[in-house]
Amino acid sequence: MQPLEEQNLAINLNNNQSQNQSQSQFINIYRNSDGYNCRNWGLGDLRVFDDGLIIQILSMCSPLQLESFALVSRAFYILSNEEEIWKRLCFSIWDWDKGIFIWKGNWKTTTISIMYETRFSPVKINSKDKKLYTFDRNDKEIPYASGFESGLMHRRWIRKNYPIQNLDISFSHIERHSVDRLSYSEFVEQFDKICKPVIITDFVSKWPAMQLWTEEKILEKYSSTIFRMTHKQNGHRVRMRGSDYFYYWKNQRDLDPLYLFESKFALKTTMAEDYEAPSKYFGDDLFEMLPKRPFYRWLIIGPARSGTSFHIDPICTSAWNALVSGRKRWALYPPGWREPPGKTSHLMEDKFDSDVEPLHWYLEVYPNLPPTHKPWECIQRAGEMIFVPGGWWHSVLNLDETVAVTHNFVTESIFPRVWNELKERAEDEPEDDPDRILLNTWIEKLKVSRPDLLKQVNYSEDSSSDSDSNSGSDSDSDSNSNSNSNSGSGSGSNSNSDCEIEINSNIATGINSANENELESENEIKENKNKDDIY
Repeated sequence: MQPLEEQNLAINLNNNQSQNQSQSQFINIYRNSDGYNCRNWGLGDLRVFDDGLIIQILSMCSPLQLESFALVSRAFYILSNEEEIWKRLCFSIWDWDKGIFIWKGNWKTTTISIMYETRFSPVKINSKDKKLYTFDRNDKEIPYASGFESGLMHRRWIRKNYPIQNLDISFSHIERHSVDRLSYSEFVEQFDKICKPVIITDFVSKWPAMQLWTEEKILEKYSSTIFRMTHKQNGHRVRMRGSDYFYYWKNQRDLDPLYLFESKFALKTTMAEDYEAPSKYFGDDLFEMLPKRPFYRWLIIGPARSGTSFHIDPICTSAWNALVSGRKRWALYPPGWREPPGKTSHLMEDKFDSDVEPLHWYLEVYPNLPPTHKPWECIQRAGEMIFVPGGWWHSVLNLDETVAVTHNFVTESIFPRVWNELKERAEDEPEDDPDRILLNTWIEKLKVSRPDLLKQVNYSEDSSSDSDSNSGSDSDSDSNSNSNSNSGSGSGSNSNSDCEIEINSNIATGINSANENELESENEIKENKNKDDIY
């Protein structure tokens, strides 16, 4: 005989189709004919709180406690079955030492299956109960829950069901140039030196990856390969087999879908042989001189609605992103912005982290931005490569199922900015700290191969012991202002002169004037230094 808590858990799971639960919360659609809202009497004294706060409270419960709430009333049943709660619970109880994560159709079913495999392992489960492990992937029945109205659930339903194709745009603030017509010198003078993004065409389309990186061929070769996702819990990244991830991305309807972001794909697969890095423009990488360089390339695969929130790339390095299939919508803010507008706004949501997922930003923040605060925007299409200079804030939203590869690098133009950022990160760190080791190794290599760059940033042996304080005096006050406004980008005065862009369109009018007097505190700088955790 199962304990009562387990019986309740099983009973409620039988009635649960939480994958589609939010569909039934479309505002007013299930209001009873007499017009009452079951929310108020169903939540009791908690009715005075908004739904976002109640969901936060429920997120602190254990799965069994959450199931007990679901049995109280229709209102609690609806809120307790919210998929985002179960997603958090799932990762909170997941044994990260197991390594491989398997999604089982929705987050509630996945969570409960994990509980049966771990916490309830001493309990004998008969064949009748084993059906709780499975989720009928073709069952689209929506549980009926009348008389409930929620603005928050309505907005979430909108995001989950929004026709993402509507976010395609015909205009572009980023220039497009064919690789056959843009010379290296033109690229350096018109884009690299002044830190200006550009889309390069007619290069990626020639890669073998364009034919080899399809869903079918990736599954054929790498269905058992373990890939890493962007989602991280307690310092651990989610890892999934290729086949499990492709099943997830075909069947999920998450607000913020898991996003495959694998930095070791060249070791795990032969996919690095399927493309050629664009050495014509990005061959002079100053990190190549290092015997062991930081992670610099990533395989990126994600479903529609997935993407990355606003961030600056690691150590303010530049990057190119080559899209093999699908479309990506880019939003970019140039160096000088303290932080993109709405990046940390969660007034209407139940967020524990600080970043707004890209689709949420486009639907609820972007429409309310004045023209002077709109980002630089473009649609990147299959076969195109975008160059993102160091220090630029950028966010990416996938409009289709996409496959891409990206590389980070350091050119001579961006060197002062990367140098100052790395020095700031290594400040007061012990000798065995990775940033300290990277900086010291880089200095030794630069002494031999590029001493002119060390002179450019006013490095000397005498000042190396207290280089951080000397760096502050060597770089004029503009460097401090620019470093702060870039959330720790650390660009020096030389970097400023090299990376100033002349902004002629109204998309960026007032960028500097709106932010030039906003200086971050020392604590804010340290906090924002770690925004590269997206990788």
